[in-house]
Amino acid sequence: MRVTTMLVTVIALWSCTLGQLVVVKWRLARLVESGPRAYAARTWLKTSMPISLVEGFFYLLAYSDVIVLTQFRPPDDVAVYYAAVKTLALVAFIHFAVAQTVAHKFAEYHVAGDRKRLADFLAIRSASPSGPRWA
Repeated sequence: MRVTTMLVTVIALWSCTLGQLVVVKWRLARLVESGPRAYAARTWLKTSMPISLVEGFFYLLAYSDVIVLTQFRPPDDVAVYYAAVKTLALVAFIHFAVAQTVAHKFAEYHVAGDRKRLADFLAIRSASPSGPRWA
C-alpha cells in the first residue's frame, strides 16, 4: 500500500489536535474545578464564519494562478512555478520582517527631529555587508 501525502497530512493534523486536547485538558484539570458544561456553538459559528470566509477567499486568491496554470501546463511545470512563487514569497516576507525591525527606530528619530541619531542609525545599518536595504 502506498502512503499518500494527503494521508500523512491528515494523520499529522489529527495527531497534533488530539495531543493538544490531551495536554490542555490535563493542565486545566489541575487549575479549574469541574462544573456544568455550557457550549455556545451558535455564537462560535457567528464569530468564526466571517473569518473563515475571508481566509477561504484569501487562499482562493493566493492559489488561483496555480489552479488556472494546471489547466494549461503539465504538472512538472506547475510544480516548478509553485516552488518559485513560494520561494519569492518567503524572500519578500524576510525583507518585510527585517524592515519592520528597524522601522520603529527610524520613525522615532525622524519624528523627534534628532538628525544626528538618525544619521548614526542609517550609517550603522548601511555599513552592513549586504549594504543598505530600506523598504
